[in-house]
Amino acid sequence: MAKNTYTMNVLGSSFTLRSDDDVQHLRSVAQYFTSRVEEIQRALPTASPLRLAVLAALNIADELLKERRAGGGARPTDAETREIMEITERIISHIDSGLEEAESGPSSGSASDPAADPAPGPAPGRAPGPA
Repeated sequence: MAKNTYTMNVLGSSFTLRSDDDVQHLRSVAQYFTSRVEEIQRALPTASPLRLAVLAALNIADELLKERRAGGGARPTDAETREIMEITERIISHIDSGLEEAESGPSSGSASDPAADPAPGPAPGRAPGPA
């Protein structure tokens, strides 16, 4: 069982991170993810919270894969690719749960129009990955 927890707030939802890593590491992870979400939100202000979170997760996965390739020139293994996909799916599942809870609670009066959301992909004007 994970010994450390850190609660983060992103896109109006609260998430508790649990890990054997120290709390400072958890805080750093949360701050990095939140900063990437906010970066995409500035570029896509009408995007839904789910779209913003998924795009941020995909950009971070892209960064990770590029860093791994640059570090040894090797392609990620199938196991690494599966791990990234599993982590991404868990993130999406947690976000879905948070959004469902938020939607079943008091209405904020600022529902997003899914038809107004741009097509999925990297933030406009830049390729996914490190700046």
